[in-house]
Amino acid sequence: MRLYNPAEAARLVGISGSTLRNYGKLYSDNLSSYAVPGHGIARQFTADDLKLLHFVYETTRRGVPHDDVKAKIAAGALDEYTGFTEPGSVEVEPMNAPFDTPSAAPGALVLLERFTALQDEINGLQHELGKAEGKAETLERENERLNAQLERLTARQLRPWWRKLLGME
Repeated sequence: MRLYNPAEAARLVGISGSTLRNYGKLYSDNLSSYAVPGHGIARQFTADDLKLLHFVYETTRRGVPHDDVKAKIAAGALDEYTGFTEPGSVEVEPMNAPFDTPSAAPGALVLLERFTALQDEINGLQHELGKAEGKAETLERENERLNAQLERLTARQLRPWWRKLLGME
């Protein structure tokens, strides 16, 4: 028998921790001895406790008062309740992986090889891009240096007597 701690129970039923405590007090007569232990012992919930708590939650959510819910439980409504299934109680058929079928395996291998080749090509191109960006930065710095040198040389050529001849003064 699997036992659930209060946090797991609240999560599985879909209620908050405080609602779980409240339901535990209101329906202690209907819960297992694990859910209503003595003082200082941790509460744990069985699958039947979870089913009861889910029934209470769903019924009160529809506006039914707690006294009426207790009467329904006493009348055996919980035995017929199918709104809650314990996790792990439903058998799920395992899905077949795409590689389980012989016809899919060769195609998948071809795709995997192509993917790997493309990834290698992308890595190579990124490396080349990094090198090209480095060269571009070097060329930009060289261009700035040469432009500054050209300005200095051009400034020396224009002596004051040339400015007069050219009408620049």
